[in-house]
Amino acid sequence: MVTPQGLKWVSRHNKSLDSEIEPQIKAAAATALAGFPVGSQIDTEWLSRRSCSKSYGLAPKLFLLDLIRYGQEWLLPTPLHQRLLLLQKHCVLTGGIEMPQEAAPGSFEAFYQSQKTIPFSEGVVVKHKESTITGSRSECAKNPQWMKVKYRA
Repeated sequence: MVTPQGLKWVSRHNKSLDSEIEPQIKAAAATALAGFPVGSQIDTEWLSRRSCSKSYGLAPKLFLLDLIRYGQEWLLPTPLHQRLLLLQKHCVLTGGIEMPQEAAPGSFEAFYQSQKTIPFSEGVVVKHKESTITGSRSECAKNPQWMKVKYRA
């Protein structure tokens, strides 16, 4: 979450992650997200938390996946394509920060195969461009417009 003091790092279980995030990721995220108003919330995936990332010496990386709140406005009913446009408009990508990749129309199979070559990748999340966010974690996991396609157990 963007606060007047900077970024607040919180897990999906509302646990503070501030002491765990690497300084280089904090600095890159502060630069990347400086254009967002106070109160904004961004769904991210912090890859260096995974034990395989640390044991294989992979560089810390933060993926900006979705924009949940822009300033004081909840974006739950806003379609995904509009949320991502807003995220892209205000984000300045820097080292260690990435945005979701999109498969070109008609090329999901090639995109999926290319993602399988990324070390320690678990799969891809497929979201319909018109999908909205469900406010409940249990309902969100069952969202019929979102699906995680795993290729490694």
